[in-house]
Amino acid sequence: MSPTRPHPTVARRPPGNALSGLPLSVLDRSRDHLDALADALADARAGQRPGLVARTLSAALARAAGWIERTPPARHGDTPATHR
Repeated sequence: MSPTRPHPTVARRPPGNALSGLPLSVLDRSRDHLDALADALADARAGQRPGLVARTLSAALARAAGWIERTPPARHGDTPATHR
């Protein structure tokens, strides 16, 4: 499984990409589903609260993905020039 969103600070070579690939994929796909749910609720005019909850959860998952991206194991494998 590969992530569905860009992660520019993650290494492109092993072991960094292998260590971060699975957790980032799970987070990205969860965010994709939450964003689709929020869009569907907005289209159905189901009220703002359920859509807001979905967007808030998606933002929390984005912060978790950012934390994973910045861990040293996720960045291991590339040259220091690619690190931010």
